Amino acid sequence: LDITFLVMPPSPSVDAAIRRAFIRGQRLCDRIVRCTVTVTHHEQAAPFHVTVTIAVPGRAIAVSNDPFRDNVYAALSEAFRAARRQLQDHVRIRRRQVKAHAS
Repeated sequence: LDITFLVMPPSPSVDAAIRRAFIRGQRLCDRIVRCTVTVTHHEQAAPFHVTVTIAVPGRAIAVSNDPFRDNVYAALSEAFRAARRQLQDHVRIRRRQVKAHAS
């Protein structure tokens, strides 16, 4: 797990929230090779942007919260929720639990 804070000082509480969200993702897939989280703070109306990149064998998942959020925890939640959905889809495909469409 690699956590980067851009244009803002590192926050222990945000760091802890990221680690908790990462652990939830590990419960879905134990084959996570790397996870990179970037938290960016802008001085605009909706200042927080979170990017999550997860590498698993055979795939890289990259998501971010869109639109930007005023609350860093809401931005984290949104980005990790999108990453977990894609990770779940990846796990289902790897386990062959996805139905094939008729051609």
